Amino acid sequence: MRARIAVGMGALAALMACRPEPGYRDSDWGDETTATGSACERWVGHAEDAADATGLDVALIMGVMRVESSFREDAESGAGAVGLMQVMPSTGEHYGCDDLSDGESNVRCGARVLADYVRRVDGDVEYGLAAYNAGLANAQRWKRAGKRPANIDYVRHVLRYREQFADGGCAALGPGLRTWEGDGRASLKVTDDAE
Repeated sequence: MRARIAVGMGALAALMACRPEPGYRDSDWGDETTATGSACERWVGHAEDAADATGLDVALIMGVMRVESSFREDAESGAGAVGLMQVMPSTGEHYGCDDLSDGESNVRCGARVLADYVRRVDGDVEYGLAAYNAGLANAQRWKRAGKRPANIDYVRHVLRYREQFADGGCAALGPGLRTWEGDGRASLKVTDDAE
């Protein structure tokens, strides 16, 4: 347990200092000091529509978009996830989603997937987010075993941005376009706050 905490604190210190650690790379999306505010504002209405359709909290959808893509419609992960909500094409197909390269469709699809995952883990938002990032079977296994999700850092990032959006809207989400590719086991992306 102590080793996990030390590693977590080291990663947190690197994030706060904005110094790249192994595994970090500059995003291909542009200058990392670019504010996400205007990009965020562009998608709020679509997140509200998706929230109405799924019963999810608008701030939760915005938190997912902030962590997954920094509100970049053309975001694509090394694993092949695409768009604002970083939906895998196979997942989109399974859920009958439209063109994932279209921002509005991607937000609708990602929200539909997340809402289904939250429902399938008995309404637990933390495990629903864990499922969104690392797969439903993993999240269900962690929940059944009473274990914290292995991707808890991802979950905490989304929940932090959810709270910030709920408290202050897009302006509270801040800039940051650095991504972390993780260790290959789960696609974990975190964004720096360039303060």
